[in-house]
Order: sequence, then structure tokens, then C-alpha cells
Amino acid sequence: ASSVGFINPALYQNYSTSSMFNDITSGENQCTAEDAVCCTEGFYATTGWDPTTGFGSVDFTGFEAAFTSDLDQEEVKAAKKRLQARAAAMA
Repeated sequence: ASSVGFINPALYQNYSTSSMFNDITSGENQCTAEDAVCCTEGFYATTGWDPTTGFGSVDFTGFEAAFTSDLDQEEVKAAKKRLQARAAAMA
């Protein structure tokens, strides 16, 4: 397996053929939190990539599958266990 390296090319390559992201198809960014400040310009979310949400929110299961599909799955499981143990030790 190779390293991911600069991640942008891998994201764009896998975006249309995987379930790495949950597409956000509605909403806009014309107002700040709690509508404290609004303006007439901004961007709207739409199907696919858009300037408001990018690709959407990450679907971790799909994201993980896209970046580990060429790895030995037993090694992936072992790495997950090591990470979980590390996280538990830090909690």
C-alpha cells in the first residue's frame, strides 16, 4: 500500500465513485450564526460539490473504505485496535 500523500487528488479521484461524503443539497451561507448578520450575496448548497459545503459531511465508514481498500484488512483491524487502546489510555 502506498501513503495517501497530498490528499486533494485522492479526494477528487474517489469523490464520484465512493460514499465518502454525505451530500448536503440544501442551505446557504448568507447569514451568520443565529442570523445576527445577513447579506444578499452568498452561495447555495446543491447536488455534488458546491462552495457552501464542499463535498458535504464526511461518512467515516465510506472514507475509511476508500483509503484502506488496497490494504490487508487484518492489518487495518489491528491498527484500529491499537488506536482504540491509545485513545482509551488518554481518556
